[in-house]
Parts: sequence; C-alpha cells; structure tokens
Amino acid sequence: MAQDAEDLIQSFFAQLIERRSLAAADPERGRFRSFLLVCLSHFLANAEDARRAVKRGGRVRIVPLGGAEMEARFDGTPQDGLSPEKVFDRHWALALLEVVLGRLRSEQEASGHAAGFELLKPFLEGNRADTRYAEVAARLAISESGARMMALRLRRRYRALIQEEIVRTLADPTLADDELDSLLAALRGGPWV
Repeated sequence: MAQDAEDLIQSFFAQLIERRSLAAADPERGRFRSFLLVCLSHFLANAEDARRAVKRGGRVRIVPLGGAEMEARFDGTPQDGLSPEKVFDRHWALALLEVVLGRLRSEQEASGHAAGFELLKPFLEGNRADTRYAEVAARLAISESGARMMALRLRRRYRALIQEEIVRTLADPTLADDELDSLLAALRGGPWV
C-alpha cells in the first residue's frame, strides 16, 4: 500500500511538471497549499477511474522521493478524525518550523553558540520552567538572568525567521499575517510529532 501511495505521489508531481499546471496557480484565487490540494484531489479521482478501467502499466519510470524515510515520517499521522486537509496543513506547519529551526541552528553554530542553542531549544516551544533556566545557566556558566536573556533573544530570532520564511512562500507579502494565523491554527490541538 505504501508503494502504491508513493507511485501516486510521484505520478502526481510528474503530471504537474509535464502539464505545467503550476503556472495556473494564482495568488489572487487562494493559497498555494489549497491549489495543490485541489490538484491532488482531481488527480486522485482520475487515477481511481483509470485504475478501474485498466491495470497499471509499466511505461513510466518511477523515481524514488524518499521512500522509507518519508513513510516513517508520516507514520505518526494522527488518526483522530481530522480531514486530510487539516493533516496537510499540520504537516506544512511542522515542515516550515523544521526549516526555520535549521536556519536558527546554523546561525547559532556560525556565531559560536551551538551549545547554548541546544540547551535553550526547549524554551522555543514555550517550556519556561524556572528550574530549567537555573540548570541551563549552570551548564553554560552564566547567571540565571543571562540564561533568560539568551532564551528571550533566541525566541525573538525564531519568530523573526518564521515570519521571513512565511513571507518567502508568498507571492503577496501583505498576506503574511493571515498565513501566520493559518500556521498557528494548524499547530493547535492534539498530540503531534
């Protein structure tokens, strides 16, 4: 079943490229994610019709897109009644945060603050227990207020990078606030990986 899903996704992207469908994406008509979901829905409906009509042929060479790694990544997808669109939005939000966290990590490493970043990373998620600040301060050999200040600066930079990444994904930067709201809505509720 995973192999069939992988084949469908590869065929979907191949069709998008071959038909130059991405040129039809219009920011005036909605978000790119929504455009992709509609295209995927139509593609899957057509694929199901084709599957019923004839057996799968071997004319197309399948190129792997991550295989086991991608399957393992999405094995944790919650099955709590969320629509595929909500799950898609959640994974988009998590992927965006993963990119931003990688950028922040690289910045911190480049400035010689890799150890501090690793210790303060949990505070980016809102875990602000006072005992943790004391622990971080002791491990970095700084004052507790210094650890708090480092965490504050790290959170501010994280927020700025999130906003930059969101703007980078938009054709119209004035939609950034709406997109940030969508990101926050996608991250609310339920246990997620």
